[in-house]
Amino acid sequence: MCTAMVERGLSRRTVYHSMMVPLRSLFNSAVNEKRIPESPVARAALPKVKTKRVDEKSLPDGKAVMSVAGEIRPDWAISIWLMAGCGLRIGEVLALRHADFEGGTVRLRRQFVRLQRAGVYVAELSPLKAREEGEWRDVPVPPSVLDAVRRHVDKHGLGRDGYLMHTHQGGEVLDSNYRIDFRNAVKKAGFGDESWTAHTLRHFFASSAIAGRVSLLEVSRWLGHATIQITADIYGHLTPDAGGRLRSVMDQVLTGVSVVGADHGARAGSVLVSEAEER
Repeated sequence: MCTAMVERGLSRRTVYHSMMVPLRSLFNSAVNEKRIPESPVARAALPKVKTKRVDEKSLPDGKAVMSVAGEIRPDWAISIWLMAGCGLRIGEVLALRHADFEGGTVRLRRQFVRLQRAGVYVAELSPLKAREEGEWRDVPVPPSVLDAVRRHVDKHGLGRDGYLMHTHQGGEVLDSNYRIDFRNAVKKAGFGDESWTAHTLRHFFASSAIAGRVSLLEVSRWLGHATIQITADIYGHLTPDAGGRLRSVMDQVLTGVSVVGADHGARAGSVLVSEAEER
């Protein structure tokens, strides 16, 4: 099925995000409601989406991010803090409850995906991307983001079922409506670049963490990537001075260790060179 859609001209990214993710969510809901015994697409081979290296020069800085937070509708501004400060996806932010926060950590359990039911688009709860039903991930929350969450709850309250993000009537927020409001906020803040989307804030989070020497493994885990290879493909080139650190580490290993004395160290170095030449 996926192959046929790609052969008809649809991009792999479109097939995955716009079709297969909602379709899987729909059938998973039917299984959970015991309407069908199992999902017919559970074992469907998803098209491999080619990852692109992020261009760090196109990313906003912290000041620009906060400018957008000041232009989006006030009761949705918390989303900017959560995506930029914790690296959450849009669907994860929209499905976030106040009860999901504990101490300095937020536990992500579900995401909202947009489905069409009886001709009307609705927000449907779905497992996290690259996770099975019931799986979750924990993400550290900076103190500034926790403060923003507290201010949001005090000023705007919670929606039905305790969701942080909600409509004026307390209902769930559709990602399509959110994207429109976000795009308008970007323009109001003076940034007309069409390539700057809400997902850009995830890139901002990851690139900032890596620039601060947070390990790629931890960043990958917090972003919720299926494998660390995905994280490396997108952000690996941002690792600060990796070549310089490698040269320094290996130089210390090969020449900076004194085993018995200077002469022994020199002999050990000679042995290393000799063995290397033999290979």
